[in-house]
Amino acid sequence: MKTLILLLTLCMMTAKADTYRIIDSFEDAAQARVDLIRGAKSSILISYFIYRNDDVGLTMMSLLREAARRGVKVKILVDGSFHNISKNIISHLIAEGVEVKEFHPKPRLFPGLKNINPKKFFKKIARLTRRMHDKMIIVDGEKLLTGGRNIKKSYFGLDDKNYRDRDVLVISPSVSNAFNYFENLWVSKHTGDFHKLKRMKDKHRKKGQKILDEAYQKTYKYELISMSDPSSRDWSSGEKDVKKIEFLSDGVLDGKFTLDPSNLGTKLYQMAKGIKKTLNLESPYLVPTKRFYRLLRELVAKGVEVNITTNSVCSTDGKEVTAAYSNQRKKLVRMGVNVYEYKGPDYLHAKSAVFDHQKSLIGSYNMDPRSAHLNTEVAVTIDDRDISAKLEDSFLINRNNSSKLYLDKSGKLQGKFKDCKRSAWKVFYTGLMRLVTRIPFIYNQL
Repeated sequence: MKTLILLLTLCMMTAKADTYRIIDSFEDAAQARVDLIRGAKSSILISYFIYRNDDVGLTMMSLLREAARRGVKVKILVDGSFHNISKNIISHLIAEGVEVKEFHPKPRLFPGLKNINPKKFFKKIARLTRRMHDKMIIVDGEKLLTGGRNIKKSYFGLDDKNYRDRDVLVISPSVSNAFNYFENLWVSKHTGDFHKLKRMKDKHRKKGQKILDEAYQKTYKYELISMSDPSSRDWSSGEKDVKKIEFLSDGVLDGKFTLDPSNLGTKLYQMAKGIKKTLNLESPYLVPTKRFYRLLRELVAKGVEVNITTNSVCSTDGKEVTAAYSNQRKKLVRMGVNVYEYKGPDYLHAKSAVFDHQKSLIGSYNMDPRSAHLNTEVAVTIDDRDISAKLEDSFLINRNNSSKLYLDKSGKLQGKFKDCKRSAWKVFYTGLMRLVTRIPFIYNQL
């Protein structure tokens, strides 16, 4: 019995703690991805909304290929409408044993005049509006990196104007829920082979091999990342032993507009209704739904302090979304919500929240109709005051580079940040979109 107790004690002492590590910097975001892929032993599951064939995208593909070559099972899932991965790369990866799929592959909309079917045509269009907005790397079923970053150089500080974003690295048994979600989506009716697959030839495979060979050689020259042994960096270092990590996601889409309990927006709404004192929120796209307005009214009515940081006209990458938000911001301020507009010069792209200084959330979910009703979304929450304090400190950095909206004595909205150079065309276009996005159908597509 003494021997058994001693063995159990040793196991408890050597067991790794659950980790919830907030990643803000470009350097850590890049390095974490490199280390996760290079340190994988059995499986790598990747799903991304935007995936570009730039230096970042090609570097990741080259590392995924190397993982497949050492026997790791690699699956890549990308949104069918928002990637530009070439058929050269895809054909080579498939030849290397990497499995690749698209979420809602682009359909052939015009199969010929004789075969036009209006019902099928509009069904295809409707399908394209439903997108996979997830951003995840799942390694060995026990490590998860998720948040707002897509795979594009501007998400890693390598462009003239970049996205200020946030990831969370989770090492926990709860990652099994993310693993199961990915696998269910992978085999669902919403995914399929690349639409370019039938046109791939041997010459494409050879071109893809050459591209990834060159990309892999460049990895040892980049200053942003280190190619030293990934085990030499402990991503758990400095992080406390945490509990109550929860992975949240949508149920596998059924193609309907739904607010059922499997919808992530519904889960977040029910969670947020229990807030008692403060809601601190960052959302790059603030286009409130009726349900979100109802939540805000309920919170403000019971004395909750609500702080939201979002993009200004100077820091946005979505003019249509910002135009729709411009029509709503006065209403939000009048309700008693503290709204802060990010000044830039970069884009704000983080999607995070803290409830009552206690519960933190980081994920892909925007406060807009698209995340609420149309996209697949994921998020990770944790009930921990110390981690929430770290996240709120990160919020303050962005809020200190923001302008707070307020109403003057005459009721006019003040504090709108617009101190940037915009062409006459952009000013005109934004004004036009403010009119167009008043149409409910258009508004609900944002």
